[in-house]
Amino acid sequence: MNNTNALTEIMAGYASRRAKAEQDAIKRAREAGLKAPVYAKALLLEREALVRYGKAVLEAPDNADELKAALERERAALILEREAALKAAGIDPASLLPKYECEHCRDTGYCGDPIKRPCGCMAQRLMEAALVGTHLDERVSFEKFNLSLFSGDLMNGRAESQRAYMEKVKRAGERYCERFPDNPKPNVLFYGMPGLGKSFMLGCIVRRLIERGHNAILITAYALQDIVLRERIQNQNTLALAPYINVDLLAIDDLGGEPRINNVSSESFFSLINERTRANRATLVATNIASSELQDRYGDSVASRLLDVNTTSIFWLRGRDLRQG
Repeated sequence: MNNTNALTEIMAGYASRRAKAEQDAIKRAREAGLKAPVYAKALLLEREALVRYGKAVLEAPDNADELKAALERERAALILEREAALKAAGIDPASLLPKYECEHCRDTGYCGDPIKRPCGCMAQRLMEAALVGTHLDERVSFEKFNLSLFSGDLMNGRAESQRAYMEKVKRAGERYCERFPDNPKPNVLFYGMPGLGKSFMLGCIVRRLIERGHNAILITAYALQDIVLRERIQNQNTLALAPYINVDLLAIDDLGGEPRINNVSSESFFSLINERTRANRATLVATNIASSELQDRYGDSVASRLLDVNTTSIFWLRGRDLRQG
């Protein structure tokens, strides 16, 4: 499910829950009216007073302030009458209010006045939708990491084999998961040519962290850019990126594999990486492109964050392409 569809479904869910809460409240108010006829009568009189006020203001707009004050006095007296009737019938007035799932946003998804911002419950639902979208192949895990697939011959320019190096990378990935979220370096960068196990390593780490109860999302750079493009069209950039900014660990696969579209890549990835860096949230990246190309494609700001050895463990994978047998 893409982020646009997820948002549509989430908003439909809010509307459904809000409507049910308000319909249930109306039902409870009707039942209360049967037990406390004075309460029902006071409600009717309040509605009639509101109608009269509306008509009076239309007929004499210059007297609006005076009419409003008279209305408020009448409503205050009716409210006291309602509460007294409910108390006499043993009914708690609070029990007649709509019971929203989220009292902060009243099941609208947004809080604030006059500027509306996504409620915390909205951010959580978007996060859950993004997590559901992290589909991992069941064959991808540390338990199924087959070191025998890697060559045991010494690599050119290195005093160790591809197999020995990948064993170190595997152990480093497992230690990272054991320490998470308290790793000295929260970020990890895997780079090298295709077919060396970069995507597999991302999947292993994400699976292990999810199994340990952490929120983790694995997404390709292409899919991430597609989300940004779709939401830019609908002018909802911040909301679209929220799950990816706030998740405990974000793993971005195949950075550089997405098309270059009028600086969208550099702008969107800078915003994402910058926000996650400021919040000290872990980001893992796998890419086929070298550091010089990272700078050229995404700019110095993104490259410096991805290549900062103070916050990022960097693994340069080399050797035989596993897909070539």
